[in-house]
Order: sequence, then structure tokens, then C-alpha cells
Amino acid sequence: PSTAASSGPYKIEEVVPGEKYVMVPNEHYFGPEPQIEKIEVLSVSDDPNTILTAFGNNELDMVAFALTGDLARQTLDDPYLRESLQPVPMWVVQQFWMTPNPPLDDIHVRRAFSMALNRDALVNILNAGSEIPLYETVNMHRNPGVPHCIDETAQVTQMPFDPEAAKAELEKSEYWPEVLDMEINILSGAFGQADLIQIEALQKMLQDNLGLTNVQIHSEEVPDLMNPPFPLHLWHNGQQPWYADITDTLQNMVFLMKDEPWSPEDPRPFVTVAYEPELKQLVEDAIAEQDPDERCALVQQAGQMWNDTAFSLDYGVPLAYYLIAPTVQG
Repeated sequence: PSTAASSGPYKIEEVVPGEKYVMVPNEHYFGPEPQIEKIEVLSVSDDPNTILTAFGNNELDMVAFALTGDLARQTLDDPYLRESLQPVPMWVVQQFWMTPNPPLDDIHVRRAFSMALNRDALVNILNAGSEIPLYETVNMHRNPGVPHCIDETAQVTQMPFDPEAAKAELEKSEYWPEVLDMEINILSGAFGQADLIQIEALQKMLQDNLGLTNVQIHSEEVPDLMNPPFPLHLWHNGQQPWYADITDTLQNMVFLMKDEPWSPEDPRPFVTVAYEPELKQLVEDAIAEQDPDERCALVQQAGQMWNDTAFSLDYGVPLAYYLIAPTVQG
């Protein structure tokens, strides 16, 4: 925009559409006086590699979008970029959502999948020997960097990686033993090559650790995800709260939960979730609770039930970095 209302420490002084905008201190700001006299925000490119090149050529003092995964890894090859890397908070949690198409409408199958997933190995694959950490494992559907209910959420435990226990759990399913040959469809494509790497790892874990024979990866474009040409089972996704409250992450998908159990004729397309009414009630109670301690106790209970019902396969959090030139002080 050429103009903008601001109550913050800076105001817009100049706008060159498609090129840049310039911010200067807002003399009406009620807080501490800004220490930087002028900030010039350049519209360099939509291509991250072009932006990294501009920073390496000293055309930029700061790259203030989160560098994660392979983009952060490639900065290590350049001494100047490596020196400029600064870790920044990141609230994203990554998971595989499970659409309740048979057999994933059965809690025993979902729990078996959870125990067949080696989260440490998956994160090691994503880090791929990087000198800086790119991903860390996570114990529940939240990023530990979110400053809310930290002590309580730290007490939540994931289902253990235990292939033998996973097989025993699978045998409790109403679909046993046919489940071994049932089609399991995993959707790829949301996160590019990194997406495919972790999906291939998940496919192999399900095959090796549960003996599943028909795990299919779909990397083709699906024009209408609400009407996919195959029954969808697993899809990779990243989520984060919009503010520092774990309940915002938990309710992201819980609000989609049906009020009644799934019936055979119900369509189960993209973005549908398992029927777990007790989990839904716990999350709703946590959102409504005004006492901070009671709220965090409910968050802890909800996080544990989330894991125990294998509502989603949560496995890791990406670590993020900015580039800040060594000449920038303070």
C-alpha cells in the first residue's frame, strides 16, 4: 500500500510499488524511541535463492523470512552466509494427518501406525548430517518453542517406537488380517522434495515394521481434494498457532470432528479427522477455561489423549534461521 495506519515504532515514508518501501521512526509512538533511523525493505524476488545471492553480494543487511530445511543447509556452503545465520523462534509442528478412511477409522490401526513410526530416524533423515540442527523430534502436537503451558506439555509422552507392540496392536483391529493388504494412500506434494523424502521413509516404516503390502505414494496433482480419485489416508502438513496459546494449535483440526460416529455412507475426503469425542471435549474445555493453571492441566490431558488415540502422527519441528549481516550491531 502507498499509505498505512500504524501505531507501532515505525511509519512508512516512501513506497516504490514492486521495488521497495521505506520506514522511519514514528514520532507519535508511545513506547521506547526506535534506534534505527531508516529501514528499507526491498522486494528482491519470489525466489529464495535470488534473495540469498543478494544478501551474499551485500545488497541486503537482513533476510527476515524463516530459512528452514534445505534452504538453511545450503547457506553453510558460503562462509559469509554461515557467519550470518541466526536462530529464530519457530512455532510450526509437522505431522501426518490420518483421514479416517478404512482402515484408519479404527483406533487400533492408527495406534499401530504411531508405534511403527520411528520419529528419531525420520528426523535424522531430514537433518541428513547437517552441521546445524534443521529438525527436532516433538512429544505432542505442539512446538515446544510456543511460550505456553511449557511444564505441562513437557510431561506428555508419545507412543513408543515399538514394531512388535505395533503389530500386536494391529491384530486388535476389526480389519485384521485383511489390513495387511489393504490400500494405504499417502499424498505428497505440499513441501516439495523434502516432503517426498519423509513420505518415502514413512512408507518403508509401515512396510517393514507392520508388514503392510500396499502402501501407495501419490505425487500427482489432485485437482479436487474434496473429491480425490482414491481414498486418502495420510497427508503431510505443518501447523502453528496464530498466537502463544497451545489450544490454538490443538483446535486447528479438532473443530472438524464430527458430533456423531462415521457411518459407512459418509464421504471422507481431504481434511476429515477421526471421531474422538472425548478429545474434542477436552480441547473445548481447555479453550473455555479461564484459570491459567487449570487451562494448562487440560492442555496436558488433551495432548496425552491426542497421542494415545493417534489423532495425527506428530514427529518433528523445523528449526528456523534468519540471515543478519555481521555489520548489524545490537
